[in-house]
Amino acid sequence: MPIKKFSIKLLIAISAIATTGLPPLAADDRPNILICISDDQSYAHTGANGDPVVKTPAFDRIAREGLRFTHAFCDAPTCGPSRSAILTGQHIWRLEEAGNIHSTLPAKFPTYTELLKSAGYAIGHTGKGWGPGRLEPGGRAVNPAGKPFNQKNRKPPFRQIRATDYSANFEDFLDQIDADQPFCFWLGTSEPHRGFQLGAGKLTGKDSAKVVVPPIFPDTDTVRNDILDYLVEVEYFDSVVEEAISLLEARGELDNTLIVVTSDHGMPFPRAKASLYDAGTRVPLAIRWPRGIESPERVVESFVSLSDLAPTFLEAAGLKPPASMTGHSLVKTFKKHSVPSRDAAFFAMERHDGCRAGGKGYPCRAIRTSDYLYIYNFEPTRWPSGSPDPTVCARAIPYGEIDSSPTKTALMQQNNSPEDVRLAQLAFGMRPAEELYDLKNDPHQLVNLATTDRSHKVQNSLHKRLFEYLRETKDPRVTGGSIDWDFYPYYGVVRTKGWSVNKKEPNASTSPPNVVFFLVDDLGWSDVGCYGSSFYETPNIDHLSSEGVRFTDAYAACHVCSPTRASILTGKYPATLNLTDWLKGRRDFPFQKLLNAEINQQLPKQEVTIAEALKQNGYATAIFGKWHLGNTPTTPLEHGFDIHVPNVPSNWRTFHGPFGMKNLKSKKGDYLTDRLTDSAIEWIEDKKDEPFFLYMSHFAVHDPIQGRKDLVDKYSKKLKQMPVTESADFILEGNPDNPRNPTRQELTQLIQTREFARHKVLPHGTIKIKQKQDNPEFAAMVEGVDQSLGRITRKLSQLGLEDNTIVIFFSDNGGMAAMNVGNPKRIVPEQNINKAYSTSCLPLRGAKGWLYEGGIRVPLIVKWPSKGQANTVCSTPVSSIDFFPTIMSMVGLEESTSADKEGVNISPLLLGNPIESRSIYWHFPHYSNHGMHSPGGAIRSGKYKLLEYFENGSVQLFDLENDIGEQNDLSKIELKKAEELQSELELWRKKVGARMMKPNPTFNPDLQAENYYLESNN
Repeated sequence: MPIKKFSIKLLIAISAIATTGLPPLAADDRPNILICISDDQSYAHTGANGDPVVKTPAFDRIAREGLRFTHAFCDAPTCGPSRSAILTGQHIWRLEEAGNIHSTLPAKFPTYTELLKSAGYAIGHTGKGWGPGRLEPGGRAVNPAGKPFNQKNRKPPFRQIRATDYSANFEDFLDQIDADQPFCFWLGTSEPHRGFQLGAGKLTGKDSAKVVVPPIFPDTDTVRNDILDYLVEVEYFDSVVEEAISLLEARGELDNTLIVVTSDHGMPFPRAKASLYDAGTRVPLAIRWPRGIESPERVVESFVSLSDLAPTFLEAAGLKPPASMTGHSLVKTFKKHSVPSRDAAFFAMERHDGCRAGGKGYPCRAIRTSDYLYIYNFEPTRWPSGSPDPTVCARAIPYGEIDSSPTKTALMQQNNSPEDVRLAQLAFGMRPAEELYDLKNDPHQLVNLATTDRSHKVQNSLHKRLFEYLRETKDPRVTGGSIDWDFYPYYGVVRTKGWSVNKKEPNASTSPPNVVFFLVDDLGWSDVGCYGSSFYETPNIDHLSSEGVRFTDAYAACHVCSPTRASILTGKYPATLNLTDWLKGRRDFPFQKLLNAEINQQLPKQEVTIAEALKQNGYATAIFGKWHLGNTPTTPLEHGFDIHVPNVPSNWRTFHGPFGMKNLKSKKGDYLTDRLTDSAIEWIEDKKDEPFFLYMSHFAVHDPIQGRKDLVDKYSKKLKQMPVTESADFILEGNPDNPRNPTRQELTQLIQTREFARHKVLPHGTIKIKQKQDNPEFAAMVEGVDQSLGRITRKLSQLGLEDNTIVIFFSDNGGMAAMNVGNPKRIVPEQNINKAYSTSCLPLRGAKGWLYEGGIRVPLIVKWPSKGQANTVCSTPVSSIDFFPTIMSMVGLEESTSADKEGVNISPLLLGNPIESRSIYWHFPHYSNHGMHSPGGAIRSGKYKLLEYFENGSVQLFDLENDIGEQNDLSKIELKKAEELQSELELWRKKVGARMMKPNPTFNPDLQAENYYLESNN
């Protein structure tokens, strides 16, 4: 025997004993190892696995002459982490930084390549080995896949295919090793990773009609051809494998080489790569080893993970896998009489491509059995596919965790048909904390069966099994260890200016949550994009909706501001507080049958506000904007707020600087909404290290209706570009408690007459209600507050506070679709219409100052990071009185809520759980400034709403589930229900001591409001 060969065998034997303490296999029995790994290929796309279009003779041969695995799964559907798991034999949650892509693989985690090398194997790789990422931070100098062999190139058949000559480089490696030295080689192509040459599939003559389009995509020519282009690169990878097999065969090494053909994860398409669904995690796997596999051409249905390959390679080489490896060797599976040993696979995701502000990932874990897929999303308030905002993505693309492609573009440009919307939601939309899919009936995982209370027995069982396994394998997400994936460095290309990973704040996870209560003045229910407005643009509010729960049936406790604001802060009904009108309220007139009830002209000093309760528990508190609840001794500073900017009780003259406010410096060109936001952001920066309660109480969008000039110009142009509609600009609305109130048919006729052409209090006590959202000044004001919200939430993200801050968006009453006629003399000239009417409340009836839905139903969105549901709609009726107990519960201070609070804790709704049904009440013993709606009260009970008026005792009853516009009065049809609700409303008024109206001693029955300006010298 030549000395050279003897010395190599001796070296192998000595190294193996030193490494494992076990006697090694004889050199001739130690197999070579070749792992051929494609980049982004799903299980279905091989000939052996049943695809009718793709041709994969190499994979099919390996499967035919070895084993084909039908339930093989990557450990993570993202390149670097998956490859880290393959190399180390460990799940990604055990690998620290290596759990993220564009990171590093710390040297403290041993790889099978290093162990084989120390046992005498020659180690090398070509193409894509471990990566993408940086080796140096992890303490490595050489790619853990082995010494690189990448010198040889060739002209690729299509653009986007790498020029690397993988098989020639493999041959270089074989030429450089000793003849009898066992080797381990990693052949990693960059195919079929994006991008693809557009139309490559057609150029090869493939028939797009034969393509199997998964139902997660629209079945269009664009998608079919995109899949064809992908399959071309799958075939290219297979041709490279075929060349490597031929090379081994020519050298006489084929039968002593353990060959693995697989992929690092699934196809580069939406809801595939970077997701835990089968299209992202289930991969092709075939293994050939004539000397080690008994009875080849078997199909193995046992569940395997790619992290099983490392211990398999080591055991095949006669080495004992380290105890740190969580993977299981497949060597037993190679035996003829092996039986399926595992019935489940576990896999995970952390940060993929840096597509959320501050480097946040999308942590999730899953268990996959033959019948079910169960996924647990730890941060359901985050965008699973990356933010739609490209400015928070390192790669500067929307939904950046999905590679750009024709299919992605097609989904993003969906035409709002129900099917297109459904597919886009599946691809890009928010996902709940738990997902459960029945694979027998839903193999493509389209219908989530998970329930919020985990009442589904399978869901409960799989959740328990998953978390037991995560605890057993020491996942910090479950065991409570250091969770740093959101804060590890990102070494990928950053194309977005200023994008970076947030630094981890010490003890951030134990800090009480901050609360931002964002209150808008006079914003109607339909004034927001996600509530149906097509004229006003509210991208930041809409985005908040996608991150939280949007309430469809949220109510202000009153249809004017001060009472609602009092209810928000105290958790009590305005009637209980005897603060039932705006301060100071409308004066009495002789055409009124009743006198306005006397009320408190300030928030009672003894009432404890949410600011006081939070301050007592260590919170910094601040109000920026409108107070409108009285002067000394009940200012914000005397009700728990540390500061109030601008420190004025209620009044402001203009939104354009200078504002004339002592505590808010301003100059010409300033805009009030923006300056308040500037101050709030400065305060957040100052209080970032302590829990805080920010009450962002905007003066906007209350009149004066004055928008910022750039936005007014924008909407003026937009209005000109909108098609002219024939629908009415205004309708007439009468007083439902007036015996002479015209019918709807009569009102429609009256508005056509000359007598009703003006804008004032009109004959018969009627008034005009705006029917269109077409006011550029008001549209600019709406977008102004939307921009304010966006600036605040971005600042929270920049400071690393986003995931620990509750954000509540609300309005104090409905939109101003009816002009202010607190002074009945007021007549508005035609040229000033946009200064008198701000918006339309359609499809709701009425407006601010009315007990119809247009006056009291308002937008409400709540984002509760890490706990509450995301992108969810809730139709349970809730009220502004509910905020106090709810906020205290959300921050863990529920026991600090006194029993006198009348609101209920609605936080279960944020988790997807029900609350006990109850009635909601309104009491307004006053004449409103906005229109001629009579004094009265209302009750909402289930789907029914009853309105009761105080002048003549009239009632109206509406079924809101079937009549949201309150056009069909049921009070004469469903008499029993009307009597029941009227009785309940009366009992409630007595219970809370509601003040009632008294007769007006100066009442003149012959004097009508519309004529008052003629009869009076006032």
